[in-house]
Amino acid sequence: MVSSCPLGRPAPAVTAGVTADGAAPIGYEHRMDPSSRAAISVALARLAGGDRSAQRTVFEAVWPIVRDFCRKMLATAADAEDAAQQAIIRTFAQASDYDVSRDGLAWVLEISLWECRTMLRRRARSREHELSAQAMTVPDLGASPEEAAERRDLEAALAAALGGLTQADRAALADGLTGEQAGVAPATWRKRRERALSRLRLLWRSQHDS
Repeated sequence: MVSSCPLGRPAPAVTAGVTADGAAPIGYEHRMDPSSRAAISVALARLAGGDRSAQRTVFEAVWPIVRDFCRKMLATAADAEDAAQQAIIRTFAQASDYDVSRDGLAWVLEISLWECRTMLRRRARSREHELSAQAMTVPDLGASPEEAAERRDLEAALAAALGGLTQADRAALADGLTGEQAGVAPATWRKRRERALSRLRLLWRSQHDS
């Protein structure tokens, strides 16, 4: 029976603590004694044969190793935890594909490596989308020199027009000033502001309309 990874693609071989392509160092494997490692293979063989009671044995044996492996492969604890959980789920889902002639731990770590690489690809795509979004965003660098000069000219022209109004008109147009503060009834104040605005428009047209 040939082992496989998710999506039906062949899994990289794991021997002597590293994958065949050298991408996934597994330096902690030596801490497991041969009998414990053999027990994983036996439990996986039981699971492959349909003995669902072997799930707990497999989980308790490989979960700490899978989690440790994913933490070494991925940059964040959250990503490592997600990848490790998905690797365990895949292990149980593909248990019937396990080749009983193979080392069980190596087979589980192949699946874990696949999930780590999947997570890395997902993060890479996410970064690409973020960079694309940033590239499409035009930064606000403020007004150009020409726009700033035009704004200054308009402000100067408005100040000149306001200078042609009476003090009462300028007070009526003062920002934030209310009729109550000016000591007049609201309706009277509103009419005073309207008249002041009308006189300001006339002054502006006389100075700037051709």
